[in-house]
Amino acid sequence: MDTDWRIVAGFPEVLRGQAAALYFEAFSGKIGGVLGRDGRGERFVASVIDPAFCLSAVSGDGATLLGIAGFKTKDGAMVGGGLAEMAAVYGWVGAVWRGVLLSALERDLADGQLLMDGIAVAPQARGLGIGSALLDVDYATIATQLSAISRDFLPDIAIHFGLAAECRGFRLERLARNSHAGARPDRAGGLPDAERICAGPPTLSSSLPLAAIAIALGGHDLPVEWSDDAGGYLCNTVFALSRAGVCDGLDPAMSGFVHVPMAGEGSQFRLTPVALRDGACVIVQTCLQHWASGRRGQ
Repeated sequence: MDTDWRIVAGFPEVLRGQAAALYFEAFSGKIGGVLGRDGRGERFVASVIDPAFCLSAVSGDGATLLGIAGFKTKDGAMVGGGLAEMAAVYGWVGAVWRGVLLSALERDLADGQLLMDGIAVAPQARGLGIGSALLDVDYATIATQLSAISRDFLPDIAIHFGLAAECRGFRLERLARNSHAGARPDRAGGLPDAERICAGPPTLSSSLPLAAIAIALGGHDLPVEWSDDAGGYLCNTVFALSRAGVCDGLDPAMSGFVHVPMAGEGSQFRLTPVALRDGACVIVQTCLQHWASGRRGQ
């Protein structure tokens, strides 16, 4: 596909249908059962999706929506709508019970608070860096974003993945440095305003079952690397925050960081997308097995 794309505020009105389709496909597992997978769910999303509460990635010619990231504030959300909008698609009876169920997924926000309201990248555009560009995470907001995501899930296990161009396989990070020493500027050009990342010891060890993960990956002929340095960028910051348990809702029994190379087809890539997916599944499965065995032993 054409790799020329740009990030824009909102989305062009002519791409409203594409925006709704991309959002609904990405989150149909969560909302499809309520909104319906018979076409009405996508139609409802198209009627309420608000470009004032999102960023999007569009192709160079402006004809294709390649990605979208929404946010929610006290003033509104990318996908909102009320009973009137629902009734226009489902009728009043259908609107009432759907509204009740969907309201259980909502959270009230305080003034000045911002939450992510979903991010999705079109299948043909994955691997181009669009997701990272839409998130545009920086040192000033990373702890807030981790808290916002974690409060929704309260995870028992947190496995963080990051890209590292020099990786030749799945790089298992053993240590997070609780320091911004040598930090590189973030996407906005900013640098952290404190030497320490958070309260806690100078280093924090991964609590993932790394030895078992390495054996499991090797059993699937997937390459493994070891590292005691998660770098001087946001990867190390995320790793340290996760292990220190200082973010609201993020205090998992097991957490750690894994770096991976860019995946793609061709000799210039060290992993194919299938190998990347399979390796990630192996890591998740291994962590789940160890977490479950630990609970049984309690």
